[in-house]
Amino acid sequence: MKKVLFTFCCFLVTLQTFAQLSDQSTISLLTCEPGPAVYAKFGHTAIRITDPQNDLDIVFHYGVFDFSSDHFIARFVKGETDYQLGALPFRYFMPEYVERNSSVYEQKLNLTSDEKQKIYDALIENYQPENRIYRYNFIYDNCATRPFFLLIRNQAENITFNLPHTQTTYRTIIEEYVGYNNWLRFGIDLVVSSLSDKPIGMMETVAFPLYTKWLIDHAEKTDSVGTTQPMVSETNLLFTATEHDDGNTIPFLLSPIFIINLLALFGTLLAFYEWRTKRYCHWFDAVFFAAIGLIGCVIFFLAFFSIHPIVKENFNLLFCNPLALIATVCLFIKSSYRYLNYYFIFNSICCLCALVVSILQLQLLHAAFIPLIALSIIRSVAFIQLQKSRFHVQ
Repeated sequence: MKKVLFTFCCFLVTLQTFAQLSDQSTISLLTCEPGPAVYAKFGHTAIRITDPQNDLDIVFHYGVFDFSSDHFIARFVKGETDYQLGALPFRYFMPEYVERNSSVYEQKLNLTSDEKQKIYDALIENYQPENRIYRYNFIYDNCATRPFFLLIRNQAENITFNLPHTQTTYRTIIEEYVGYNNWLRFGIDLVVSSLSDKPIGMMETVAFPLYTKWLIDHAEKTDSVGTTQPMVSETNLLFTATEHDDGNTIPFLLSPIFIINLLALFGTLLAFYEWRTKRYCHWFDAVFFAAIGLIGCVIFFLAFFSIHPIVKENFNLLFCNPLALIATVCLFIKSSYRYLNYYFIFNSICCLCALVVSILQLQLLHAAFIPLIALSIIRSVAFIQLQKSRFHVQ
């Protein structure tokens, strides 16, 4: 039914897109606040075009994707996801955000008739089947950057931004959207690299819808005779969300910081038990280092093969090393234990280097990474010490 409705809406849009905009037309930037779903955590941006004389009220948005497309997850991880420009009547756009309980803001823009027509024509051109698909990029080419630059490019007047001289980082902005002590943020901090900690200016925040709204609010237009006016003529709140849980806060007892500290405590007590009994519990290290190795493989793939912009130069590989998978296999081969000593010495040095990187602020570590690194060092040292004495494997 949804596919039929979407096809029908597209048909209606196609019938209406050939109209010449009248003087009564308006163009607005729509900003939708974040929702609880992972793909909606950063909100959404769209362009609304209304023209009562032509019975036109259409929303264009660069955020259409298909989860069921072939190899979607693999392509997304690699940075080769194709999104497309969608268009639908405004009355079909709003219900999703009302149901999601996300506030929707409308900024009506100060535009001349020529500018409105240029923007409209550019959207129609983008909506052609051969043009509507584009290669999505989380930072540089997404549902917020495309509307923003399309609006700026198609205005005859000079646009300036009256912005404060402040800096932020992509990691800081991510925290604003997803919170801190939850598993989503934990996973994001694993895969985003030192590049996310480099200072950026406010103009570089356009990738995030609420920041795009803020930038447009601070935009001014200057015509050929020097007259300046704000780019936004009017801001309306089309839907006000009720107070709700954004899903960014979880019970502390289920949080990464608590769980990993608890795991580190258990691993430390286990090391003490092994030292006292001279019995090595290899099953714990097998599970722990297998997990570390698998995470390391994901980070390695992103750092060296993905085209996402802020996953390169990731120092998390120091403590999440793919070689841990080889060490895991060797834990079940007792004859290889003397060679494992070299790996665990190497692992301990790498973990210490990761802490140095954090102290020097070359890349910020999530608080939950510290006990994880400590546990990796403790288990490595415990194995080396036990190897020096004769021990039994449990």
